[in-house]
Amino acid sequence: MGVIRRISQTQGLDSRAGSDVMFLELNMDVLMKLTYPEELKEALPEAKERWSPLQSGSMNFYQETEELVKEQISYDALKTDYPYDDRIDELLGIMVEVLGSGAEVIRVNREDKSAEVVKAQFQKIGKQHIEFVLHCMNESSTRARNIRALLITALYNSVNTISSYYGNLVQYHMANGVQENGREYGKKVEE
Repeated sequence: MGVIRRISQTQGLDSRAGSDVMFLELNMDVLMKLTYPEELKEALPEAKERWSPLQSGSMNFYQETEELVKEQISYDALKTDYPYDDRIDELLGIMVEVLGSGAEVIRVNREDKSAEVVKAQFQKIGKQHIEFVLHCMNESSTRARNIRALLITALYNSVNTISSYYGNLVQYHMANGVQENGREYGKKVEE
């Protein structure tokens, strides 16, 4: 039901083989929604038609939202492409949390925004946006103090910045002849 998530990790012991360790993660938001289902009536996202089947009184609210998000971001394909990247599940969890939030405002870019606006933006996020956020996280060397706020902002902004980012990157590579696969962009290679 999404209340408890089992996480199995192999813990290495110096250079010897490691042992499997299981961690349990308790999702308090889901537990609260299951414990107090009447409050779900106000927690439904007012959104596109694809979100309309969600019923506020449903005990499967979290699961239904999670399944819609998984479909939206091509979750299975992401897990196939990045099988060992646990951040995909973290981003999925944040998206489900935001899209299922009953709050009137959600904090993004260090300011409170209407929850309806934030949810509408999150409903535009696809596989390429998740990959973009993962790429940007890999490129960053800055320490984040509030990683959850950073990820909400990164997901929100990804919809409006992905094309400009990659366009700028291509222009940079072409202008500077950055090598890739042994060839330089923007320069004629003699054979």
